[in-house]
Amino acid sequence: MTRRPARTSSVNYLVWTALSQGLNAGTNVLLTVLLARSLEIRDFGAVAMGLVFLPLLVAGLRGLVFEPAVVHSRLGSSTCVAVLRDAAATGLIAATCLVLVIVAAGGPPAVAALLAIGAVATTVEEGARWILFGLDRPRTGAGLDAIWAVVQVAGLLVAWDSAVAAAGAWSAGAALSALAGWVAVRSHATPARESRPGRVWQWGIEYVVAAGGLNLAVLLAPLTGGIQVAAGLRGAMTLLGATSIILGGAQQAVAGRLRQVDPGDMRRWGRRIGIGLGVVVALGSLPLLAIDLDLGRQLLGDSWQATRLVLPALIFQRVATAVTCGPAFVLRKVSDHTAGLWWRLALTAATLGGVLAAASLGSERGAAWALAAGAAASVPIWFRMLHRKTRASEGPMPAAMTHG
Repeated sequence: MTRRPARTSSVNYLVWTALSQGLNAGTNVLLTVLLARSLEIRDFGAVAMGLVFLPLLVAGLRGLVFEPAVVHSRLGSSTCVAVLRDAAATGLIAATCLVLVIVAAGGPPAVAALLAIGAVATTVEEGARWILFGLDRPRTGAGLDAIWAVVQVAGLLVAWDSAVAAAGAWSAGAALSALAGWVAVRSHATPARESRPGRVWQWGIEYVVAAGGLNLAVLLAPLTGGIQVAAGLRGAMTLLGATSIILGGAQQAVAGRLRQVDPGDMRRWGRRIGIGLGVVVALGSLPLLAIDLDLGRQLLGDSWQATRLVLPALIFQRVATAVTCGPAFVLRKVSDHTAGLWWRLALTAATLGGVLAAASLGSERGAAWALAAGAAASVPIWFRMLHRKTRASEGPMPAAMTHG
């Protein structure tokens, strides 16, 4: 049995978490930028549509498999192997959907095949990283993303402006990272056999809904509008990638702190976190509006024109989403993990309806502002639910609701 190290301090844990998220986001941003630079807008739009399945299915994995395992299990070796097996199976589904959509949309088959390999490796690497952080091995977990980044950059030194090279380098990094993750998990997990935690289907839906609106818009908008809508949305999502790191890091940072907050102060904390995150995301995103034509084309190639049209709306959408994170974080502590799930499903469906309607009229801006309107509409609903749930939860916090 591997000797368990001294428990990682909260500060070091957060540092490794931020580093892991930054490296992971960086590899994906680099892939998207290079594909956008080297592909025609139609081909890039097809690839953007295919890549939608990966974050959606990874989100479902987080809710159905990764988080229940890490939160409700001692992570024995049998559980860890089963988690990685589920991750690989889900990656195969994502890879199949990715290839079918890219090829059906007229995208490059060679790029699709390479990205499919990376999709399978990505889900395994994601599962291994969750397990390693759950085993209090954050340095090893972040090391997986470092391997990915180093291999990807090394591969790109061979051929910088080739879409095939970009996809190949990304997939090679993902594959080696996944292999290293598998070895690390088998090394650090205890050999004791144990029953696996039960899956919580609501958690899976929760994660998919959180990731779904914008990603589904990339997939569905070209059905009624042009494929340039998908290219523009994906380009804007790439430029806004740093905000995902901010929101993910914030969730990790406040989870432990909220356990120490008096239940009577939860409402104030929810407002404070939401407003603070909204301000930070706005300050980090608004400078993107100053990107000129030359720099934009250097970053995203032909897709910059479509990206420029939708960027203001997606900045607004991301700021509104950041504001809702305050109530969302708190509600996971005082109520349940899936508070308001059904109205969010309904709002997501209505938002996608607006996106499709605008795209059918040939308006990329309209499709993007439909997404922004959906995010804005959710803000008062979240805060109203925060008010109601925190008022109802005054008194000792139920132990079963502290899973975060």
